[in-house]
Parts: sequence; C-alpha cells; structure tokens
Amino acid sequence: MISDINLQEGEVRQLVAQSERTKLSENTVVRVGIGLRSASDEYPGEAAQHTADEHPHHACCLHHESIIHGAQRASTIRIREMQEDHPWIDQAMSSLYGLRVPVSFVEIEGRWFARGVVECLSTDAGGPRHVADGPDGIRRDLETLGVFQRLRDGRVNIPNVYRVGYGLGRRGGVTVPP
Repeated sequence: MISDINLQEGEVRQLVAQSERTKLSENTVVRVGIGLRSASDEYPGEAAQHTADEHPHHACCLHHESIIHGAQRASTIRIREMQEDHPWIDQAMSSLYGLRVPVSFVEIEGRWFARGVVECLSTDAGGPRHVADGPDGIRRDLETLGVFQRLRDGRVNIPNVYRVGYGLGRRGGVTVPP
C-alpha cells in the first residue's frame, strides 16, 4: 500500500502522535512531506525519505530526527526564497544568530546597532521600505513580510520556518544538534 499524504501545518503534530502509536507492517510505505512547495522547488517527502534512508528499521512512519531534518530543509528553502525577493532580510536576520525567541525588541535593536545593520541598510537602495524610520521601520517591514510577529506584551516572535534557518532558539525549546 502506498499513501501520499499532504498535510496542513496543524496536522503534522497529530500525525506524529499517531505514528508513535501505530506500528506499520513491512509492506506498508507511507510518504509524508514536511517542507514547502513553491513554483521553483518541490521537496515533498523529505521527512519520510530521511526516515527510510537513516532509520530503515524504525517501526513508525517518521523518526523524530527526520521531522527535525524536514523542518530544517523547509526553513532553508523558505529563507532562500525570501532572499531572492528581499535580499536585505538576510543581513537583518543573520545578525540575530543565537538569540532565543520570544525576545524583547530592545535586544534586537541592540544587536542591529552593534553590528551596523541599521546604518548599512540605510545606504542600500534595495533595503527595507521604512528604513528611514530606523529599527522601528525595519521591524514594521519584517512584520509585514511575516518574519516577525509582535506579541501582546511587545516581544518579538519569529515563526519556526525562519527561526530554524537563522539559528535562533526558542525559550523552553529543545536544543537541536547542528
């Protein structure tokens, strides 16, 4: 039996929980895609293929390391797509490497000033639309693009698809080996 499963974002957690409870027969093949699809790249089945290649005797359809691998691959793809359309994002985000989110915007602002990001983006013709407003303008542009999410308490959260690829951690999260 071969099953192709296309998952929405919220269904991944449910599938993983089910895969831990469901043992598959030797003749069952399940292809599960965890990744992003775009016009230029398709990587369906990354997590399932990784499980088959790296953990062939694993009783469940997805190994936890394969899910991490799929998320990292999806993040890499999405970041590359964003860099094509908005090259300045890489400079703003790579300066935040190692931070743990959610994080105070004051801490982000401090990193940007310490690394000269605001000044450099101010001179870049293809930079953020509101760079003239300083760090607040850059933050607004990143929020508009969905890279930053402002929380009710004012802190900044960064969705996993960007957070993973730029080497940011999550408060209370599990450390992923490099």
